[in-house]
Parts: sequence; C-alpha cells; structure tokens
Amino acid sequence: MGIIERILNRNGYIKYSSDMRAPAIIGQMAEHNKFSVPSGTLAQTQSELYQRLSWVNIAVSMVARLAAIVQFNVMKWEGEKKVQVENHDFEILLRKPNPLQSRFEFFEGTYSNRKLTGNAYWYLNKSSEQSPPAEMWVLSPHRIKPVPDKNMFIKGYVYDPGDGTEIPLEPWEVIHFKEFHPNNPFVGLSPIEAIATQAIGDMKAVEHNTKFFADGAQMPKILAFADPIEDTQWEQIKNDFKDKGNKRETMFMRNAGPGGVQLIQNGVTQRDMEFLAGREFTKEEIYSLLAPGLASILDVNATEANSKTGEATLMSKAVYPMQVSMAEKITAEILPLYADGLVGEFEDIRERDRELILKEQEEFSKSHTLNEIRMEYYNDDPIRDERGDKLPLELGGNQNQPEETDTINIQKSEKSETPFVKDLCAYKRKALNYFDKKKSLGFTFKSENIDKMQIDRIKTKLLNCKTKEDVIAVFEAEGEQQAPAGMKILVDELVKLSNAILEAK
Repeated sequence: MGIIERILNRNGYIKYSSDMRAPAIIGQMAEHNKFSVPSGTLAQTQSELYQRLSWVNIAVSMVARLAAIVQFNVMKWEGEKKVQVENHDFEILLRKPNPLQSRFEFFEGTYSNRKLTGNAYWYLNKSSEQSPPAEMWVLSPHRIKPVPDKNMFIKGYVYDPGDGTEIPLEPWEVIHFKEFHPNNPFVGLSPIEAIATQAIGDMKAVEHNTKFFADGAQMPKILAFADPIEDTQWEQIKNDFKDKGNKRETMFMRNAGPGGVQLIQNGVTQRDMEFLAGREFTKEEIYSLLAPGLASILDVNATEANSKTGEATLMSKAVYPMQVSMAEKITAEILPLYADGLVGEFEDIRERDRELILKEQEEFSKSHTLNEIRMEYYNDDPIRDERGDKLPLELGGNQNQPEETDTINIQKSEKSETPFVKDLCAYKRKALNYFDKKKSLGFTFKSENIDKMQIDRIKTKLLNCKTKEDVIAVFEAEGEQQAPAGMKILVDELVKLSNAILEAK
C-alpha cells in the first residue's frame, strides 16, 4: 500500500475493489433471495411466445428494430458542456461487436431479449477486469442466471451452453440489462408475465380456428341415427364423413330408411362468439404493454393523424426510455474501462414540436445573449467577439425585409450603436436578468449617457412590472425618449463652440 492510500485510509477513504463486502443489510437481502432466482425454464417459455403468438412477435420485433437503428455516441465532459468523441474505440467495437454479428443484429437481439424476458445479457470477452472488451456477445437469458452472495451481493453468473454443464462467469465479464422487478433485485420482470393468461387464451383461440378450418370450415353438426349400427360400420361412417368434409364434398348415404338419419345443425353459441371477439382485445392489450402506440399505427382504419401520434408514442414511451436505461448502464460499467469522464448516449429519437421550440427560443432570446442562446439550444461554442454578449434585438435589421426598408434598417442599426441605446440595452438586460432571478427591479443603474431623471423614471416603472413583457415595454417606451440626451449633447457642443469663438477674439 502506497503512502497516499495510507493517508486516505486514515481519513475514511476505502478504494473500491470487486471483492469488497456488501453492506450488511444488502448482504442479508442477497442471502434471502439466494434460491429465489428463477430457472431458465421461465425465460424459455416467454421466448416461445415470440415464435408462437404473432402479436407478441410483431410488437417485440417492431420495438427492437426501431431501437437498433438509433446511433450510439460516446461523449466527454468539457466543463459544463458535453462534446462528442469522434470514432471512439467503443463506437468502433459496436460496428462489429463479434465475428458473427453486425451492429444492428447485436442490438436487435439485445432489445428483443429485454422486451420478452425482462433481461438481456452481454458477455464481454476481455483479458482482465480493467481492460476494455475485445468482443461482445449476446447471451440467451434462459441459459444464464446471476449467483447472489451474502458478502459480494452478486458473486458472478452461471452459464449453461445447452449441454447441462455450468460455466462460472465473473461479474465483470457480464453486463446485465434488466427491467424493474418488485420482488427480486437480481432479475428483471418480463412484461409477458402480466399478460400470460391472455396470451395462453389467445393461442387456444388460434388452435380453435385452426381446427375449425381443418374440419372443412364447417360448424359442428350432429348426425342422429335411429337404428343401432355395428362398430365396424360406425367407424367407416365416421371416417367417410370426415374425409368428405375435408374435401368439401357432399356425402351420400343409401338404404337409410325413413327417419333413419337426421342432420341437426349446431350453430355458434354466444360464448363462442364472445371468445373469438376477445382476440381483438387481447391484441390491443399486448400492443399497449409491449409497444404502446403500435395499435393505432397498424389499425386498418387509422388516419394520418392517428398514425403520426401512434408513432410518436411508440418512440417516446417504448424505445427512448429503454435506450436511456441501457446507455446509463454502459456509461457506468463499460466506458470507465477506456477513460474517466466519458458518457454514452443514444440519439434522441423523440418527435418534438418544432413550432413550440422556436417560440420558446424567441422568448428566451429577449433576455439572453447570443452566446447563451447558442449554448442552450444548439450546444455551440460561444462567439468570441462583442456580438456574443449582445441580445439578438441589438444586432440590427431583419434580412428578410423588402429592399425598400433597407435604409430604415440601416438607420436603426446606426441608432442602436449610439451610447444612449447601448446603455439602455445594458439596463434592459440587467432588469430582465433580475426579473428571471426574482430579484427587486429597484436596483441602481449608473450611466453617463442616460439622464438621471430618466433613470429614476425607468426605475419607478419597473417596480410596477408584473411580467417580462411589461419590463420590455418600459424600455421600448423609454427608447423613444433619446431626444433629451441628444439635445444635451448638442447643447454641450454649442457651448464648446461658443467658448472657442470667444477665445479667438
């Protein structure tokens, strides 16, 4: 142990290591849940729904594919600003995480596993605990499970490749993405568990319909025979009737005698009709749970407005939160292996109201400088010259004005450069900042270019302002009062000229 570590340890610092003991209360929780980690059978059953139930397949694959398209970026902090790292080593690894998968396939498998089972696992192939991964592989959730430990909370993971053997894995070899589980801190809760009963019922409905069409798409009928029939002849009649039904052919019988055979039509009961109609409700429930918004997108009667709203809901409620969760996990457990201060982010795919954003920016620009706007809305570097410290309203005319107004704009621009207007704009900026910070607007403002009486008048008006618009209106009104200050300058010049003439005489 070095001298620095000894000094830090005396002051209560403990360096983290993978073999640290967990706090007592956490260790007791791990010990209690040691045998409650579900086996892989549950995850395998949940995954089978992806193969057998079309609506689960549609919902999961839709979310997984939309999420897999989104680009992942590595950022770093520079002061209060996040700057993208170009071609970071982890980004390069994601382009081909292993020899058998592309980036899209790798993420599609990860998102699908998490949606289906509530858990997704990455195996990191690396040489040591502190080294970056050379490869990353997606592990099937039904073949791996965490191993709780009283001392370490998670001792590691056990992986079954399929032959019954158990391969132990270190905690730093596995990245575990999981959904929230209210009763188990070691595994995630699959959304499928909440709709298991409905999903099973829906599969039974599919089997019912399949059997219906396998029997010639005919509702069950009853053939009533008046006379007793020998067993061999009875079996022959049943086989013939079934064969003719499958071939959609008419079956003929002879020598039946009057009243010997009676066909009784058995229609659909009310319960059968409700059972079949319930499939539509089950579909919407599955979509709402796994992919909210998808039902309105795929509805045959959907309008353009419904589809766009559904797509926005799908992106913001299903895809985006899952990606935020995964990005934070990568930031916490993988990126520190490369360097400190790195942050992983998926691109924000949520749809935004551009018109509302522009209106907010317009209001923001009334009380903030150009550099503040660039930082807040565009994450751009500040402008180094004097323009960056000015309000947009101080920068001059509108380029979209007709040509006949160019002279007016030039005059306004020249007027805005006068000492009076410069000080008045500075006074306005300070007043708006005080208003935003809820400070008193009766502060003292000193200026050599604004008459003291006018400053007192502005201060009195500011004390009565209730909104930001009221503050702006005060200075717009006072901007028209530049004449007294201009007259004072003219008088001073005339006095200087008179004195010069008298001295010449």
